Amino acid sequence: MNRVKFDQMGIFDNLPGRVAVHGLVFNKEGKILLMLRSELDKDEANCWDPPGGGLEKDEDIENGFLRELKEETGILAENVITFAAHELDDGSLGLFAKAETESHEVVLSEEHSDYKWVTEDELLSSKPASLHLRALQELLKTLKRVIVFRDTPNS
Repeated sequence: MNRVKFDQMGIFDNLPGRVAVHGLVFNKEGKILLMLRSELDKDEANCWDPPGGGLEKDEDIENGFLRELKEETGILAENVITFAAHELDDGSLGLFAKAETESHEVVLSEEHSDYKWVTEDELLSSKPASLHLRALQELLKTLKRVIVFRDTPNS
């Protein structure tokens, strides 16, 4: 399958902000990985957030997310599906992916000071980065609708 890169679509040239991809990484138990931003983050230190970061001009969404995930956590993931996007107040475009991993062990980068594996309900009650709070809630609602739709028998 040929993946379209953002620079091929002219997205980078037309956005005032950056393009970033963050993801819901599920382990075998169905728990989701959250990362605690370190004190080095001047805007969102000590906020819980899903792993992810900025896409490079030559990357497709899935490979950009896998690169960011490995850089930030040391985790390898698979079954990456991009399923949502939102525009932030600064004009940046946030993309969201779902991925699965066999790993439970996270190797922290300097960007993060802690991590935890949480249930969907715990994710909603955690203090994520304020820019992503609304998006995280919408992501979970979307996933639940997809799962319910997929599991509904044909009538």
